[in-house]
Amino acid sequence: MRSKKKIGNTTFIVNSFFPQTGNQTIASKLENLIKADVQKQTVT
Repeated sequence: MRSKKKIGNTTFIVNSFFPQTGNQTIASKLENLIKADVQKQTVT
């Protein structure tokens, strides 16, 4: 999957992939990433 986002004069292109044999959905993976980010912010 490829996402493209332009902010000002900069274009960001993000490529992502998920293993076919993985047992997590995209939603659960994103939820885990957000939780980890929140934990990191509260520690600092």
